[in-house]
Order: sequence, then C-alpha cells, then structure tokens
Amino acid sequence: MPRRALKKDWKKAEAAVRAYGRARRRFCKCQLDLERTKLLSGNDNKVGVAGEFWAKMLYHRRGWSLVSVPRPNNAGFDFSCSRRGSTVRVSVKVISDESKKGRQLPLKPDGPWDALCVMLLKTSLEPYRYGMATRRQFNRAQKQGVIGRKPTVSRSWLGPKGWITEYGEVKTWK
Repeated sequence: MPRRALKKDWKKAEAAVRAYGRARRRFCKCQLDLERTKLLSGNDNKVGVAGEFWAKMLYHRRGWSLVSVPRPNNAGFDFSCSRRGSTVRVSVKVISDESKKGRQLPLKPDGPWDALCVMLLKTSLEPYRYGMATRRQFNRAQKQGVIGRKPTVSRSWLGPKGWITEYGEVKTWK
C-alpha cells in the first residue's frame, strides 16, 4: 500500500507533470517545425525520436548525408544516408536509462537494413554510448552462434562481452 500523499506531494507531482507536458509540447512543436528536414521524424515515442536524431547526427558527423526517412512504423529501417556514392539503410534501436531491464523488442533480422545503430541514452535523452554493426557483422555473429535467430535488443550488446563490442564498433558519445 502506498504512503498517504500529503498536500505538498500532490503539488510536487502536479508541477512535474505540467513541466513535462510543457517540455513535450515544445518538443512536438519543434518536430512540426523541422518536419521537412526529418531530423526529428518518428511517432509519439519521444525516446525513440531522440535516439534516431542522435544516430542521424552520428552519421552526419561521419560525412554521411541523410537521403530518406520512411514513414513511422516502417518495419525495416529508420533512415538511409549516402556518402561517396554508397547508400546505407540504418535501423536504430534506443535504450534509455529509464529501462530497468535494458532491453527492447526483438530485432527483425530479416528486415531491409544494412546497418544497425544501438543508442544508449541518459534519462535526459542525451546519448552516452553507442554501438554500430553492419549487416555482414551481424550475420557473422549469428552464424557463429553468438546471437540467436530473433535476438532481443539489449544494453548488454554494448558491454564488454557484447556481440557488437566483439563484431562491430562500440564507443562513448563525445
């Protein structure tokens, strides 16, 4: 049974909900304002939208140009980008520190993605670690039995014994 809430508890909770609502409204307005750039594209999952933004920025910093962003709920990838005549379709998976178990839905291994980018976010939605793996690296890890047929995306993938650490690239966000 929860502790009886005092008047100050109710006020504190209300203030927090209202502040979050204001911040969320500002975020949604910015999403609309930037709709044509697709930098904040996505659905109502703002953690996912934030993670996809950081992944787009990561690719941008590496010299890639954003080419397309499919509609939300696209089953295969989140955006595609190109560099020097090469195009890559990126599937982004986001796990925030709010996720106690550090897992997400299963990855669709047969989806039309070329690269996987796993973003770990603080509760402030800022990235602190990321992992990247190509389709070839994923297939190799799967063939060697390191990951199963329907792997569940996990924070542990970026850990010391994680498959992305071993087969792909894991870095601290700077």
